[in-house]
Amino acid sequence: MPVPIALVLLAAPVPAPARPSAAAAARAEAYYHFSLGQQSRLSGELTDALEEYRKAVRGDPSSSALRTELAKFFHDAGAPPLADWRKSTTQHIPTP
Repeated sequence: MPVPIALVLLAAPVPAPARPSAAAAARAEAYYHFSLGQQSRLSGELTDALEEYRKAVRGDPSSSALRTELAKFFHDAGAPPLADWRKSTTQHIPTP
C-alpha cells in the first residue's frame, strides 16, 4: 500500500524559523515605540508621546519617516522652527 503524501509531508523535518538580525530587531522596536507615541498623542498624553517618539528615533536614527513624524509633532505642539530656536539661543551669546 503506498504511503499517502500527507504523511510524508508531516514526517519531513521543519526548519526552525530564522531569527531576525540585530538591525531588524532594533528597527522593529523603534516602530513599536513610534506606535506607542502615536497612541499617546491621540490620547492627549503629549509628554508620553514625545518620550516614545524620541525612543523611536534613537532606535532607528536613519529613518527619515520617524524624524519627519517627530518634526510634525513639534510643529503641531507649537515649537518654533529650528532656525528660530537656534537664533534665540545664540542671540545673547557674544561671538569671539
